[in-house]
Amino acid sequence: MVYLSAFGSTDTGVIKNFCVYPRSVFSRRFAQKNPQIAQNRVCENLRLFLRESAGGNRAVIYPNFPGHNKASVSAQEQFEIPRILPTVNSNRMPAEFSNHTVPRLLNLVPKPDPTAIIGRDREVLEVREKLSAGAPVMLVNGIGGIGKTTVAMKYLAVYEHAYKHVAWLTLSSSLPEAFVTDLQLVRSLGLEQTLRQLPPEQLNEAGCRAILQTLMPLDDCLLVLDNANALDQLLEWKNALEACRAHVLVTSRRKPQGWPTVPVESLPPEQARTLFRKYYLFEKPDDAALDKLLTTLDHHTLLTELSAKSAQASRIPFDELLERLQAGYIHDEELNKRAVDTGLSGQSLAERRKVARVEAYVDLIFSEISQLFDGEKEQLKPFTLLPPAEWYTEADLAPVFQKQETELNPNVLDRLVEKGWLQREDEPEKDLAYKMHPLIQEVAVNRLVVTAEWAAPWIQAVAKLIDYDNTDSNHNLFHKNEDKPLAEYLEMRFRATRTEQLAYLLDRIGYLEQNFGQYQRSAQLREQALAIAEELFDADHPNISTHRSNLANDYGYLGRYEESASLLEEALRSDLKNFGPAHPKVAVRQSNLAVVYRNLGRYEESASLLEEALQSAVKNFGPAHPTVAVSQSNLANVYSNLGRYEESASLLEEALQSAVKNFGPAHLNVATRYNNLAHVHFATDRYEEALINFEKALEILRHNFGESHPYIDITLHSIAMVQKKMDE
Repeated sequence: MVYLSAFGSTDTGVIKNFCVYPRSVFSRRFAQKNPQIAQNRVCENLRLFLRESAGGNRAVIYPNFPGHNKASVSAQEQFEIPRILPTVNSNRMPAEFSNHTVPRLLNLVPKPDPTAIIGRDREVLEVREKLSAGAPVMLVNGIGGIGKTTVAMKYLAVYEHAYKHVAWLTLSSSLPEAFVTDLQLVRSLGLEQTLRQLPPEQLNEAGCRAILQTLMPLDDCLLVLDNANALDQLLEWKNALEACRAHVLVTSRRKPQGWPTVPVESLPPEQARTLFRKYYLFEKPDDAALDKLLTTLDHHTLLTELSAKSAQASRIPFDELLERLQAGYIHDEELNKRAVDTGLSGQSLAERRKVARVEAYVDLIFSEISQLFDGEKEQLKPFTLLPPAEWYTEADLAPVFQKQETELNPNVLDRLVEKGWLQREDEPEKDLAYKMHPLIQEVAVNRLVVTAEWAAPWIQAVAKLIDYDNTDSNHNLFHKNEDKPLAEYLEMRFRATRTEQLAYLLDRIGYLEQNFGQYQRSAQLREQALAIAEELFDADHPNISTHRSNLANDYGYLGRYEESASLLEEALRSDLKNFGPAHPKVAVRQSNLAVVYRNLGRYEESASLLEEALQSAVKNFGPAHPTVAVSQSNLANVYSNLGRYEESASLLEEALQSAVKNFGPAHLNVATRYNNLAHVHFATDRYEEALINFEKALEILRHNFGESHPYIDITLHSIAMVQKKMDE
């Protein structure tokens, strides 16, 4: 089954002038290609077409332009396919890169002091030798808190001078997202425009590859990927990372097979003693006594530092510290009962036991040694609502503290740094920044009783932060995407809970995923959101109606029209009961249901709903409001399906006048109206009027986009069709 389109309208009479290509290539290309297009609501009719063409593996009919490459769509036939998707050619860099000066520091790169880092010289030297010998990627591997990031930091401190370009990424989201959401890295490489031109559904993967391929020709480049613990992504991106000419250094708890690896083990006894004595000055234990304590802690880097700092800050005598740690000693027999993570990750049973011991000792230090005051706990608690292992300035922290009704106190934060529960970055010419280790965060979540109910204000705030409205010119889809990792972290942290705020967060993450073409992922998130809402509210609560409607939109994109219609019918019934027939919410439900009915070929029912929605819009907003024009345009589309061309043309003429009045004669909405009206004229053999309107649309498009935009080619093709008919 195929659908026809030529910039927003349908025409079954010119199939020979069209081409076929897969939905996966086309998916929402024009409506989402340029944020400005989406924000200004260009081509409502095209959006209807995109919805009806989004399901399954069906093909999309689209204009066949001259001068484009051929591609195979099936084994039987060859079709001309317009090259409208920007591609990343491994042999050619983006145009804007050719005249771009690449800075030495590509993003916010740490500036560690090598003299302040104890030990790890062997690991750093091994990394250097293997990278210099041609290893494309080096994996620094070990259990949490053992010192992987320390190795990367010391390598950077010692060998930074050997590189002309350096980038450091700490992963708190997926690997490709970490690249494309780092705007400073994108701008440093001159790729901002390239990424903006990518179809949203291809942004993460294609954007990440564009960045790696732009790094490829750079001489002497170091790329550090810290905290890369997603095994599936390490395996998926291994080849792409290896193809990059940069030295790539990855720190990870995972150990995928086939990666060149530098293992990070516990500190040697002498270095562990030095580390402990660096922070514990209250007493001076002899080596034998100190070795007893360090052996209890397995000479683990984080545990050694944390116990020393906490004991020093609490003024705990050494003998008492040793007694407390030995009293809480965790035996392997107890750990045998715990679930273990094995398989492709490369973790052995013994490694998992070590991990469990570390977690247990961090908890022990928190509860028995650190002696945190209530004010310190209050300052520490908001950090559990942020992705760990990332640096946060006071300006970054202020919103979460404010939402949780906690006043940020830098003096208390400094005490938490002194006790080891936070780290502080105080480099010259930089704002003070703090971060929390992932292991410490897990303990803090449990010990400080971090619940979804307590976190509700921040969850709600983050949901609003990522809330994207494509009708709001102040909203930018790509900027919203920058904050998605924070939203996804909260979703992960509280996914087992059932609150209204979490349902809202799931819904808003889903909408972002939908805008990036991830319809299945969006549907999964919104199914969870609806399930939570149905547990919390009565069946006819407005929140449930909203969740049903949003999930119905995802089902529509997936081609699950019957399920979509069923959800929207329930939402409409509920809204009629709650708000009455004249409420704007009801009109929205009617319009959405009408779109689904149109996709199902139920044109009469679709027209009836849109007529009611149009009457409501006129009553609520007045005849000149842009919302009324959208309703007129949508109804005109259905009238065209029904062959009611005169009524369709009349509505489109009114919508055109409204667009000129509301947006000015050169606005893209005006071009859309001219274009849609031209198609109706073409369908009724009024070729001269069709030509005039197409030419007016073309003039506006050229004014807004220049000559290279796909809309220009589409409109030129439409003009050519009209002229051909006139010549006949």
